[in-house]
Amino acid sequence: MIKGIDVSSYQASDYPTSGYDFVIVKATEGRSYINPKQGAQAAHGREAGLVLGFYHFLWPGNIKAQAAYFVEKCASRPGDVLACDWEHTGSGTAASNGEKDAFIREVKRLRPDHRVLLYCNRDFWLNRDTTSYAGDGLWIAQYNGDPGNPDIRAPWLIHQYTSSPIDTNLADFPSRKAMRAWAAGASTPPEEDDMPEYVGLGKKERQKLADGVWTSLTWDAEYSDEPGMHGSGGRAFVKGAALYQGTAYLNFRGLPDDGQVQARLVETDADTGKAVHTYSPGEHGPTIGREFFAFPITGRCKKGRHTVLQVIQHRGEDVTVDGQLKVLVWDRG
Repeated sequence: MIKGIDVSSYQASDYPTSGYDFVIVKATEGRSYINPKQGAQAAHGREAGLVLGFYHFLWPGNIKAQAAYFVEKCASRPGDVLACDWEHTGSGTAASNGEKDAFIREVKRLRPDHRVLLYCNRDFWLNRDTTSYAGDGLWIAQYNGDPGNPDIRAPWLIHQYTSSPIDTNLADFPSRKAMRAWAAGASTPPEEDDMPEYVGLGKKERQKLADGVWTSLTWDAEYSDEPGMHGSGGRAFVKGAALYQGTAYLNFRGLPDDGQVQARLVETDADTGKAVHTYSPGEHGPTIGREFFAFPITGRCKKGRHTVLQVIQHRGEDVTVDGQLKVLVWDRG
């Protein structure tokens, strides 16, 4: 993961940049406010070579007008990220879930070559959101003392984990180059590398795991599949030829304290579904009461093959699993 900050008029124009890979600058609020430091803060970030983003603080009502105001007044350039800040206003009101969705969709319509994110805190995501629509990615705020591990089950792209001494975030990218490539979009691929695309999958239903049997996980919730990598049958998350890198976050239930779980990647024939190549498994255990694990996923899927994730558990009679998978994919087809 990479680290970044977000700034507004409360921060200096020459905010610290050392140790950071990206910055997201407040641009506008409602239909009348522009951050007076926006231009200087953006220029400072660009000079430091950071990936740039801009956010709009959303108010209830006049959604299309707010979207137009945001894209016209923010100091964005091609390849910059745009974001909707969905939270309580100073008067205690908040835009509705429908207004949030409409704003993001309108910004995407007005600026189709930009990535558009949703920023909100955990309470808004769990208790106010009813559609799980976050545009091109979720920027979640939760100060839980565990950077990079917000307490939600949905795929997320950025975790704002503290506001002291400045709003600080971790983004789920392997490098600044990867985030810049993702932000650039298909129309402006960076010269230094081709652009990865994002695949985010999840499980709506818990899946039962027999003791001692390798089981292919089924992904029945598709949050994002930009390159169309989610293969037929619900199991494949990459279709070759492709490179991929990411993480599977799995939640096991029913494991005894001395239980063990393992995960492995398997390439299958695209036509028959039969296993062609099996990679060495990664192991977690004994569990000592733990039920949540993160498995790194990195590899190359050959042409004509699909890649699936298999898990196995030992010493548990009624074990089930759910979770999510997030990977960056470089299509080599």
